[in-house]
Amino acid sequence: GKLRVFSGALNAEKLKGFWTLQTQISQVKLQDVTGTIQFENGKGSFQVQSLVGRLEGQNQEGAINAQLALDSELDVRSKSGRIQVQLAAGSGAALNLKTEEGDIQAPNEVQVVRNGSERSVRGRVRGDAQRGRVFVRAQEGTISVK
Repeated sequence: GKLRVFSGALNAEKLKGFWTLQTQISQVKLQDVTGTIQFENGKGSFQVQSLVGRLEGQNQEGAINAQLALDSELDVRSKSGRIQVQLAAGSGAALNLKTEEGDIQAPNEVQVVRNGSERSVRGRVRGDAQRGRVFVRAQEGTISVK
């Protein structure tokens, strides 16, 4: 399916399959998603809870908040918004995070490498599952993974 929202709120539950979303100054909240969400977000907030699948997209200045299930993947490129990712317990997900001028908050078992104003993380978080992947590239703004 395809959804476009310029302003206002979008709340959706139990989405399945492949969806594309274009939002500008909206508040988006998706719950119980199974499948793939491709998005373009402007300045709004974009929240996904209980994602089983893949979340990929572009963010300008909005806030992205994603709660991932075990086998899920996240691929986000952001200009200056805050990106928050909550991993499933014991996922052992692979992290590949980089921000040019922002900050990175990540679990203690992975090291945040600082090179001038750039911050990056590559590695796996603890967990027996060793599944899932989080890839984020940001110009500015904080990347937070828990």
